[in-house]
Amino acid sequence: MKQFIKGLFFFIFPILALFIILEILVRDSNSLYKEKWKEYTAKADSIEILVLGNSHAMNGIDPREFDLFTYNMAFGSQTIYFDKAITLKQIKKMPNLKYVLVSIDYHSLYYTHNKARDIFYHYYYKIDYNKKNYFIEDLSWVYALGFKQTIREHLQRGKTNSYNGFVPHNTTNWSVINTPSAEKRVEQLEAGFREKNNIINNLNEFIKTLKKEKITPILITLPCHKYFNENLNKDIVNKNLVEINKISDFYDVPYWNLTNKKYPDSLFYNVDHLNIHGAKKISKELNIKIQGLNNVL
Repeated sequence: MKQFIKGLFFFIFPILALFIILEILVRDSNSLYKEKWKEYTAKADSIEILVLGNSHAMNGIDPREFDLFTYNMAFGSQTIYFDKAITLKQIKKMPNLKYVLVSIDYHSLYYTHNKARDIFYHYYYKIDYNKKNYFIEDLSWVYALGFKQTIREHLQRGKTNSYNGFVPHNTTNWSVINTPSAEKRVEQLEAGFREKNNIINNLNEFIKTLKKEKITPILITLPCHKYFNENLNKDIVNKNLVEINKISDFYDVPYWNLTNKKYPDSLFYNVDHLNIHGAKKISKELNIKIQGLNNVL
């Protein structure tokens, strides 16, 4: 019996030791969420323009092109729920905040949250979706994330070197600038569509809070490639426009729709994301628009 217990110990101990080492490494390792939040909170008192939204904004709005100090807190698959929470958690620490750019894209009014990514907001931002309890996930990050994701997303990640939260694509991925890729991308987005009432309520409450704090919300829709636009459900596009314009009119906030302009392929990374050159161009245009608002206010 003693030999069995001894053998079992020597079998389990290396596995347990590896698990503990992985747990320590993961909790201490860098991640883009961790990196952005640390910089966001450190620079909070300097921020005059805050950028929110999903990867369209994260990759498509370059803070370096604005006259006012800008920080980009957009992230891939980030929803309006987290846009609101990220801002309100720090709003009292941003005394110079004047404008909040809220990216409203084709799918923004139909995505409540991304279950796979909610855990990162809990770990790094201390923000929980609908007050979810993460007791088990707090006991073990490796268990919560899964072994493959732990290795892929954490242990191999160095510092991203973003520019005030902006994470650019430096080139164009020509292999996906085509109609089949656009069709597939639209299908992926529409597969996640949910009831939008709660999302719109969240957006309304967010706008009201910002205006109460004397901060100007600006709703924007960033450009996508023509192949992407051609494959969108026109009824959904029109309903989105009606909804956004209604909100814009009711709260008297700007809505800048940049999807109507024709931009060359060289400004896109893929069919629905700008590359660094596209981000530079669009950010310059947004800066001019904001300067126009500054002159009026």
